[in-house]
Amino acid sequence: MEDVIILAMRTAKAASMAYLYAKGRDGVLIDAGLGCHELWEEAGRRGIRIHAVLLTHSHYDHICGLPELLSRIEGLPVYVHYSERNFLRHPDLNLSTLFQVREGYDVPATPYFDGEELCFDQVGFRVIHTPGHSLGSSCFYDGERVFSGDTLFRGTIGRTDHFFGDTVQEIASIRQRLLTLPGETLLLPGRGEHTTVEMEAAHNGYLRER
Repeated sequence: MEDVIILAMRTAKAASMAYLYAKGRDGVLIDAGLGCHELWEEAGRRGIRIHAVLLTHSHYDHICGLPELLSRIEGLPVYVHYSERNFLRHPDLNLSTLFQVREGYDVPATPYFDGEELCFDQVGFRVIHTPGHSLGSSCFYDGERVFSGDTLFRGTIGRTDHFFGDTVQEIASIRQRLLTLPGETLLLPGRGEHTTVEMEAAHNGYLRER
C-alpha cells in the first residue's frame, strides 16, 4: 500500500488550514483558503494529480482561495455538504461579509452526504456530518485520521456565534460522531495543532459532561 502524504499550510485569511492529502500519485485538497494553490504547485512537483477539492464547510476563510486555484486547474470538482451546496455564491451565507468583503463564487459544487464514501482512485474518505459550527460542517475520515475542519480543535471547539451556529448541536456532533472513533485517531483541524480523539475526549473542557 502506498504511504500517505499529508502537507498542511496556514492560509492568509484567519490562519485557516488547507491540506494536501495523497496516496501514490493521487491526491485531493482539503479546504481552499487564500494561497492554497501553493499546495497544488507542490503536488505538481511531486507528480501528484489533484482530483478534487473537499470543503469541510463553506465559510469564507476556507473557500476564498478557490478562484485562484480554479484558474489554474480547469474543471476541478469542488465538493461540499448538500445543505451548503448554494452557500458559495452568497456573501451572507459564506460569511465573507464578516471579513468586510462581499464575495460569492459561482462554482458548480458537487454535494456530498453523511456517510458517503468519497473515492478518488487510491484516495478515499468517509464523510462524517458534524453540524454546529455551520449547517453542513463535515469531517473526512480515512480510517486512521480525521480532518475536522472548524468542528473540533485541540483543546477547544469551533465558533457558533454566526448564521446556523449552534453550540449544543456542535458538542453533540462531536461526542456522538467524533469521540466514538478509535482513541488513536489523529485529528487534523482547520486551525491550530493536530491532536487525537483520545486527547480531546480526556482534556477538552468543552466536551466534559456538565
